[in-house]
Amino acid sequence: MKRWTFTILIFLMVGVVVNVAVAWGCARWSRATVPKGDDYIGFGITHRCEHHVLRGRKGEMLSRSAYILDTRVGWPMRCAQLNRHTSFKEWCQGLCDDLPVAPLWLGGIVNTVLYGVMLWLVICGQLVLRRLLRRTRRRCPMCGYDLRGELGGGCPECGWGRAVEAAP
Repeated sequence: MKRWTFTILIFLMVGVVVNVAVAWGCARWSRATVPKGDDYIGFGITHRCEHHVLRGRKGEMLSRSAYILDTRVGWPMRCAQLNRHTSFKEWCQGLCDDLPVAPLWLGGIVNTVLYGVMLWLVICGQLVLRRLLRRTRRRCPMCGYDLRGELGGGCPECGWGRAVEAAP
C-alpha cells in the first residue's frame, strides 16, 4: 500500500510540473486572435478584454482599442491567471513578458490529475498490461515462463508466487 501511495504522489507531483510548464508555454507562445464576445481566445489562452471606442462629434468611430483585464492560460482547462491591464496590441507584439502565477484551482486540479494519469499510462501502464497479458496466457507475470496451467505452485524460473522457505 505504501508503494502505491508513493507512486501516486510522485506522478501527481510530476503532473503539477507538467501543468505549470504547459500553462506557461501557452502564455508565452500561443496567440489569442479569435474574438468571442469581449474575449479573445486561442489555444490554451483566453484574454478577458474591455473595449474602448473613441467617437467623434457626429458619433462616428474614430478608433477602437482593446485592453486586457486578465489572461487565463492552461490546457485543457485554464489553470493560471495573470491580472495585468495591458493593451491587446502590446501583448501581440510581445511587449508583455509577465507569466501567469495566480492559480485557478479547479482547472489546476483537473489538469494535474490528467497529466499524472497520462504519464502513468506511458511509463507504468505498459508493465501492468504486459503482466496482465502474461497471466491470461498462463505464463508467469514476472518473467513470462510457460507455467502450462500450474499457476498455483508459482514459477520455478524466477520464484514468483512461491512461499519463502526459512533457512535452517
